[in-house]
Amino acid sequence: MSTNAADYWLRRHAASKADRMRHEHVWRNCCDLTFPELGEGFNGNTVEDASTVQNKKAEMLDSTGSDAARLLTSSVVGGMTPANSLWLGMDVGDESDEERRWLDHASERVWEAVHGGNFDAAGFEAQLVGVCVGWFVMYVDEDPADGSITFHLWPASQCYLAESKAGGRADIIMREFELTAEQAVAEYGNEVSDAVRKDAAEHPTRKHRFLWCIGPRSNYVPGSLNSQALPIASMHIECSQKRVIRERGYHEHPCVVPRWMRLPASVYATGPVANALPTIRELNELLRLHKISLARNAAGVYVGVDDGVFNPAGFRVTGGNVIVANSIDSLRELPTGTDFPVILETVRQMQAEIRRLLLADQMQPQDGPAM
Repeated sequence: MSTNAADYWLRRHAASKADRMRHEHVWRNCCDLTFPELGEGFNGNTVEDASTVQNKKAEMLDSTGSDAARLLTSSVVGGMTPANSLWLGMDVGDESDEERRWLDHASERVWEAVHGGNFDAAGFEAQLVGVCVGWFVMYVDEDPADGSITFHLWPASQCYLAESKAGGRADIIMREFELTAEQAVAEYGNEVSDAVRKDAAEHPTRKHRFLWCIGPRSNYVPGSLNSQALPIASMHIECSQKRVIRERGYHEHPCVVPRWMRLPASVYATGPVANALPTIRELNELLRLHKISLARNAAGVYVGVDDGVFNPAGFRVTGGNVIVANSIDSLRELPTGTDFPVILETVRQMQAEIRRLLLADQMQPQDGPAM
């Protein structure tokens, strides 16, 4: 297949990777202080394992940010696309009663098809990524086996965005991902290189990089049945060989790419967690100092004087020990000066500020008990 198209997309992907890198540390910090597993791949190509994610969670001394982000996500999903009530409607204007009944029936069938698949699970996770990172990419496809609608949330760290029109929707998506040699042969068949087919036979778990590019096709043919002439182009590229191994197309764009708050002069965005990030950091630092103060108050801080009999350098205060010294002034306890009520009040104020910034205090009824 064409190598010119592969070279073009690989160069564009490299440029997009360099452009996105200047934002990644913010997204990574937002995830590390709320849901560390969502930040995998940002600010580096390291692969997070369960132990690393758990260690990052242990470093979070307060869960207010995580709870508020989860509550905001639940409120957005429950308010926009609830699974227990019809949220989809169709209207063509000036329809008759019979046409109105048909449209209502069609709306209900579409709603059932959406929630009959995996939308509820993928939709919640997608909104959570949107709250923490500020954007996400969801690929909508049709199951060839039964024709049902399927929703795939692509990891944000694998996706690079661009706009075909300035200020428009993010309709150009480049997804870089890895497949084992066995998976690559199962997906692409004989279109992969000889090296991949050889690895599939000898080293089936060896991974190879691929690039999936989706975007508007400028030279599409209206009404064409040829998949390579449809309005939306789709190309799969084997990166090591710099060659297109699959080229197809779509009548409509298959990806949903919402953005919470657009960054100036950028195709990317940040989420509400970025607004609360300074307060979340400050709260964690305050709680870290609070833990140190608690340890000092529990064990005590002492000053000792070497009086010729008592040697403070080799002495540790423990329960029930006898201290031999010339004077009781040779060992004295120092006050820590910690004002715990002030610390706890400051912690409560910061927690309330985080909930306010993440709209968690607005999601519950203000009068009466919570729903």
